[in-house]
Amino acid sequence: MIEVKIYYEDTDCGGVVYYANYLKYFERARTEYLEMRGYSVAALMKQGIIFVVVHAEVEYYSPGRYGETLIVETDVGDVTRATLTFSHVVREKVTGRVVVNGSARLAATDGNGKVKRLDGAMVAALQSLVVRRRVAVGARGRFAGAGSGSFGRGGESAPWSLWGGVSLRENAKCSENAKGKKRREHRERRGRREGIEERQR
Repeated sequence: MIEVKIYYEDTDCGGVVYYANYLKYFERARTEYLEMRGYSVAALMKQGIIFVVVHAEVEYYSPGRYGETLIVETDVGDVTRATLTFSHVVREKVTGRVVVNGSARLAATDGNGKVKRLDGAMVAALQSLVVRRRVAVGARGRFAGAGSGSFGRGGESAPWSLWGGVSLRENAKCSENAKGKKRREHRERRGRREGIEERQR
């Protein structure tokens, strides 16, 4: 976990954190995550292992603003002999408000773009962290009543926050309305077809 204080340079003309900057915060957080567990990225580079991002996802829940301090929580979600997948949750420090949720998959290369296998001991150690995390999350789900729609820490629901003027709840309502409209149209078409068939008899 790292803290990021938002300065003017981090924001766009609207006074909120520029959307691409969260990828930078993710990179800092996963570097610290590895270093805290004894795996220096700088040392790995000297050994000829260079990580490259091959896939990244970011979901924006609410804006980070100038002057706020953000907490970036990081976990490793999947580990193979040549890839690491990290999950990230960004929260506003004072309120705990979720700002961003994201992930990034990194591939280990030799610096020339060719995939290179990671040390077996490192892979085993990180895989054990994944297993422990999944067991802990499962336990929280059973005992804390974590249900569908939970996000981040066990049992905590994702906020129906505004982003770009449209709330997630409104998006869900629009989706349900669209489904209802399709059902009504289907019933009307079926009714017209049955009426035609009845007149033809």
